[in-house]
Amino acid sequence: MRILQIITRMDSIGGAQRHVVELCQAARDAGHEVHLAYGGGCALGDEEVEGIHLHCISSLRREISPVKDCAAIQELYRLMEKISPDLVATHSTKAGILGRLAAARAKVCNVHTVHGWSVSFSGNALKRIVYRQIESRVHRLADGIICVCEYDHRHALKMGFDKAKLIVIYNGRPDTRVNAERESDTGKPVRIVSIGRMAWPKQPEQLLSFLVKCAQARLDMLGSGPREDEVKALAKKLGVDDRVVFHGHVDEVYPVLSRGDIFALVSDWEGFPMSTLEAMAAGLPAVVSHVGGAPEAVTEGVTGYTVPRGDEQALHARLTELVGDAGKRVRFGREARAFYERRFRLETMTEATLRFYADRVAAQSGQ
Repeated sequence: MRILQIITRMDSIGGAQRHVVELCQAARDAGHEVHLAYGGGCALGDEEVEGIHLHCISSLRREISPVKDCAAIQELYRLMEKISPDLVATHSTKAGILGRLAAARAKVCNVHTVHGWSVSFSGNALKRIVYRQIESRVHRLADGIICVCEYDHRHALKMGFDKAKLIVIYNGRPDTRVNAERESDTGKPVRIVSIGRMAWPKQPEQLLSFLVKCAQARLDMLGSGPREDEVKALAKKLGVDDRVVFHGHVDEVYPVLSRGDIFALVSDWEGFPMSTLEAMAAGLPAVVSHVGGAPEAVTEGVTGYTVPRGDEQALHARLTELVGDAGKRVRFGREARAFYERRFRLETMTEATLRFYADRVAAQSGQ
């Protein structure tokens, strides 16, 4: 197949961007011709995109702009006319809408992947309303819609989407080469690892306040963002800055996870976070906020715990339980690793996605 992947931005690499890159690489390695279109710059290294054709769509922006959006549709349509893809695969809200419109005009089979519905929860109420109205119309243009978790699938059904077009294919992460086995060593400080951008919807304050209560715990925070200085200042104000390591942006998270004991994700909203899967691959028990699809990666009381959004008391209680019980941390970690191996390997995701692509192309062509 000749596949055109479209995403709104590639100038910073988050979960959706990594998902797209790994799909491109898997399709390339399987012998497909792969094109990647995006707005803005590209933060990928040359080795990551070797053999992948890159196309910058200059008018593709995150912000809603009728003039720019119409221009982006035209740019994408011209690109499709030029390369004649067998399939257009779109990702992220804006690229998903504009890409489907362009693909419909070009009469090309298209599949949209949902990385968390902007219409279900966003920090901007106006955006939710606008995107809900648009999505209720353009979803009909897709030949298939991939949801990366059951939460998104259920929301699609609530919005009246065609069940026959929907499929759930969970995100997957590469396996780690670090040793995922841990011993019940009670003589060392317990390291909690948290991965996430220093911006809403993450709530790192709740982890810092836990350190005030638990002198035995240490915290590794991976991620950068606009709130980084604010969070560092709070750690100093609380008197716990000597027990927190701010790693900033980290390309390889597994070395830090391998030194950790507990993974924590505290957030007001999530789609289906990849960071939890990476922690599972490294054999860590998880304590995560019960938001979006995040609970689907946790077997309650077996691989970790979920806590209600914003419930700092419940979060601290679960962390205290795991900090104080090394044997439970080890048991949960082993179960988490086994759960990852059964369901969340990268190869599982890429193979299922490429099969779905091929099925949709065959269905459209009448084969």
